[in-house]
This record gives sequence, C-alpha cells and structure tokens, in this order.
Amino acid sequence: MLPQNSGRTPFDRASDELLANLLTAKGCTVLSLAMNACLERGLLSIPMANALEDFSFLAETVVAAQVAARQYGLRASVLLAIARLRSGFDPLDFARDHGYAVSFSSSAHDRMQAIEQSFIEEARHLAKTRSLRPSMQVADDPSAYFKKLCELGWCDPADLLDLPSLAEDFKCADGLGTV
Repeated sequence: MLPQNSGRTPFDRASDELLANLLTAKGCTVLSLAMNACLERGLLSIPMANALEDFSFLAETVVAAQVAARQYGLRASVLLAIARLRSGFDPLDFARDHGYAVSFSSSAHDRMQAIEQSFIEEARHLAKTRSLRPSMQVADDPSAYFKKLCELGWCDPADLLDLPSLAEDFKCADGLGTV
C-alpha cells in the first residue's frame, strides 16, 4: 500500500485506470479507446502501442491461422497478413467478412470458432480456386506468393506494398523462425 502522501495525483490515478483498461481490454473498440488515451497522455509510445495491438490481434488469430495453413499448404504468416490487411486489428471483422455474424459479446468459444472457420475458408479459397492454383507453386515464399496472386488478379498491386512486410512481421507463426 502506498503512503497517504505519495505524490500521486488524480491524473496518476486516471492514467492507472487507462492502463488497466488497456491491459484488460476485450475488443478492439475498448482497446482503441484506451490506447488512444494512453498515447495522448504520453503513457505509451507509438511503437509500444503498435506492439500491443499486434499482440492482441495475434492472441485471437495465430492458432486459427496455423490450423488453416496446415490444412491447405500455406504459411500462417500469409493468412495473418491477409487478415490483418483486411480487418485492421479486429479479427471479428475478418470473421464477419466471411459470413460469421459474431459479436464481441459472444462467448470466447464462439468467437474463436468463427475466427478459425474464416481462416479455413480463406485458405481453402486461396488453395483450391482454379484461377489461383498457380500461386501454390510458390506458396513457401510469401513475397513471391503475393506477387503471383496479384498477377492472377486476386489483389490490387498496391497491396504488394503491405502484404509481404506484414507476412514478415508474422513469420514467427510459421514456426520456422525464432520467436
């Protein structure tokens, strides 16, 4: 317990509350609100905020991406890069984009199932769609894979600016690099 006159101000207490909300945030809306307030007060640096957002995103998606990648011969980092680019930091947006109407108030089990099924559907589409099959020849190299997908009309060439670097950021999910 802190001494009565510890020099803590109401601002300190409010900052503690913001950080507590950030660390216990459940859902991107709460996380974003707490993160913005912490950034404004100088409690977090931008790189630290980005790292926390990436951690939150990965906590909900990495296993789903690994499951889908194993089933369809892709890299988990590739699937994570796609989900990250399409959904920002909210994996539930990725699930909703794949037809799973789940809300943050849904049970954790339901959220995890919806996220996993959306990754499986994305991987199946990439691996099994006839027009995209030639990309599977280079599926082991994320940069070459994304380039081939764009050549095949799957994405906008502007996406090539972000997708390979996102896949590089998530390569630890492939189990090939060091964590």
